[in-house]
Amino acid sequence: MVSVQAAATKCSLSLLFSFFFGALTRTSESGILEALGKRHSGEEIYSSIGSTLISVNPYKQISGLYGQNVMKKYVGKKAYQNTPHAYAVAERAYRNMQLSASNECIVITGESGSGKTEASKVSEKNTIELICFSLLSD
Repeated sequence: MVSVQAAATKCSLSLLFSFFFGALTRTSESGILEALGKRHSGEEIYSSIGSTLISVNPYKQISGLYGQNVMKKYVGKKAYQNTPHAYAVAERAYRNMQLSASNECIVITGESGSGKTEASKVSEKNTIELICFSLLSD
């Protein structure tokens, strides 16, 4: 199996994968789970693979994870310009909706207790903030 570091020179997706997952040398299920565990223990609950955001429920409040100041870092930015976050997903969906003049959908899935409700609230609130910000800017 090719390591992410070796593939990073060939594919920007692999480079992003390597950046967000650290020094991930195995792209197997166990390698991804290990990387998620390390990020989670460092209170980095969001990781991404391409346009897919992976969120691991911390089962506690993490100071500085949400809020107006954090949200502003994602406004008008591409996903690769910031660390993975639910705000980045909402930003991408909103921008795509504006550019294509068509509907967008954010799919949130997971097991019971995995944090789907919280992820939905964060995404919805951010999308509403983006709409308000856009309307005020015009």
